[in-house]
Amino acid sequence: MRRVALTGGTGFVGRNLAAALREAGLDIRFLSRSEPDGLSGNDDYAPCDLTSDIDSAIFDGCDALLHLASHIPSNQSDPAAAEVCLTVNARGSLLLADAACRAGVRRLIHLTSGNAYDPSDYSLRRETHPLGPISRQYYLGSKVAQELYLAQFAMAHDLSVTALRPGAIYGAGRGGGLLNVWMESLMQGRGITVTNGGRYGADFVLVDDVVRAVMLTLQLGAEGTFNVGTGQRWELSGVALTAARVAGLGEDSITVLPAEGPPDPGFAPLDCSRLAALGFEATALADGLETMLPHYGS
Repeated sequence: MRRVALTGGTGFVGRNLAAALREAGLDIRFLSRSEPDGLSGNDDYAPCDLTSDIDSAIFDGCDALLHLASHIPSNQSDPAAAEVCLTVNARGSLLLADAACRAGVRRLIHLTSGNAYDPSDYSLRRETHPLGPISRQYYLGSKVAQELYLAQFAMAHDLSVTALRPGAIYGAGRGGGLLNVWMESLMQGRGITVTNGGRYGADFVLVDDVVRAVMLTLQLGAEGTFNVGTGQRWELSGVALTAARVAGLGEDSITVLPAEGPPDPGFAPLDCSRLAALGFEATALADGLETMLPHYGS
């Protein structure tokens, strides 16, 4: 394998994955609507728009497709977001897979979401647990459809598909991310405020771990569906306390505001034993937050 096609290569996860691919000696063809800045080495670019027909020629010379591009609506409660999410995330993924297959690509790895499980009792969710998001349905529903569409397509074509379901991804370089805002504030000696009682919870996974999951399944040729997380659900109140300790501050640097209105249910933790069987090891939250320190002063 010499060259991989990559969508979402200029996004948060994509930038980190691109660095890992180059380190592994792989060339990258970036697929996006506009040419990314700073192409290096043997990397190249081909125009690709997930809302329209896709020319199979953009995959010439590529051995695999890594599909990270996704539309996440700024307003998760706006019904108008449903059409865009389905068009880009579900239908666009299908068009992409079809074009890749017509070009002779036989390997596809795509990111969906580990937050699409029914979180009712917050117990560990295995890959076999039914999908049924009870919040953010316009986006998460489209990611479920993305999985279904590509699984159906793979059954009818000679295509090896891997679906990775990450939890709540965090890490240095995520512009506007809550944990980034918190770490920057704490490292500058300012306090942080946790809203709604800090009851929202999720399986927070370091971006480096998501990249490792992609590289691991790519290198091993592992097919099927894999959760990517830590196996632990953290409520924001606990995340804030951990962040403060990592930054060398105490509980007095945290203000927790009471909940207003219906609580955000958040998401369940992910059972990652299937990925662990391939050699995956998750980064603990405190260790992951420590990797962010150099970016905000240490």
